[in-house]
Amino acid sequence: MTMRPMGEPRHWVGQVLRYAQSGLVIYSLDLVTFSILNWIAPAQFVYWTVVGRLVGAAAGFVLHNRYSFAGDKSLSASQSAWRYGLLLMANAGLSVVLLTMAVDHWHFDATWARPVIDVFVIALAFVGSKFWVFPSTDARQ
Repeated sequence: MTMRPMGEPRHWVGQVLRYAQSGLVIYSLDLVTFSILNWIAPAQFVYWTVVGRLVGAAAGFVLHNRYSFAGDKSLSASQSAWRYGLLLMANAGLSVVLLTMAVDHWHFDATWARPVIDVFVIALAFVGSKFWVFPSTDARQ
């Protein structure tokens, strides 16, 4: 049996699958946090949305660092954490801009535009995470 270099497609597929699995956990933690807090104090739903996102972001950093992109990293955890925060902010901003354009300028329904935009932004987040936030010390990745 021959070993495949880490940069080959099979390795990428594994990372994409682990990234998607992590994403489901992250989203679930976000939603559960929001739901519990909203059940306790429903008038504060805006705050609970932010708290849920922050819980998801913290879990996302840990899961992506240790699971999605496991292995030796070329950056320290604090460097990756800063980059992760910047990537999250950039993705949130891009989502808002694209959704606003889709609805206000192209007259798409937000209900249908949002998932399409989310898929695009999540794909960008994967690439940004792989190469900028959690870069591997293995040059072949």
